[in-house]
Amino acid sequence: MTITRQIKSAAPRPRLWVWVGLLTLGTLALPGCFLQEQTRAKNQRELGVAAYNVGNYEQARIHLNNSLAVGAHDFRQNYWLGMVELAQGNPLAAQRQFEYAWTVRQDDKEWTPKILDGLAESLYRQGRVEALHTFLAETATRYGTTDAYLREAEYLLQTGDPDGAQTAYQKAARVSGQDDPAVYLAIAEFYESVNDVPNAVTSLRYAYYLDPDNKDVAQKFRQFGIVPGPTLRLPPPQPDLLDE
Repeated sequence: MTITRQIKSAAPRPRLWVWVGLLTLGTLALPGCFLQEQTRAKNQRELGVAAYNVGNYEQARIHLNNSLAVGAHDFRQNYWLGMVELAQGNPLAAQRQFEYAWTVRQDDKEWTPKILDGLAESLYRQGRVEALHTFLAETATRYGTTDAYLREAEYLLQTGDPDGAQTAYQKAARVSGQDDPAVYLAIAEFYESVNDVPNAVTSLRYAYYLDPDNKDVAQKFRQFGIVPGPTLRLPPPQPDLLDE
């Protein structure tokens, strides 16, 4: 008796070059997809910023959340969401957005000061004065920059500590390199706020020395009834600006 066995033919194995080709196509597609995500996220973020700038905060929130949903995460999405939360009276939610942005952008000359400004404002609006003062002191010590000390001075003044504000302004002047008129303009405004007009004018003269074409300085002089002119220019002192 003859037994006939049926043997199924094995499916042909794909050749090596086929697998390599498929792998290559997949690999090439990944960067393209990522770039598309980045582009969509950027477009949504820019639409959100544009909406924020015209006061359309709900529309700004929608676009910024869409930007996050795309998956190509960028710290600027959190920063602008924080600004939206502040504008809509949600300082705690704003704080969380700014804190996240700070964790991923701690040493950016352009963005870190903006993020820290937002974080300070969110603490201030929550009425968390002690936490705010601690934050200001720690960031001023950590960064040691003009903007860090000016931020500290501004909020110390707003929370009822003019002496601490004066010290912070002095530190800002010391680290500014004596070449930043904005520092002396801020100090002039501080003196004006405590009704010390002579020192306010002196600070304006320092700013005027550094930048005689500064329109803000000229306008401030005129508010005090003074016509700007070359004789008003006064070199900033070294190293102290304010009396202890």
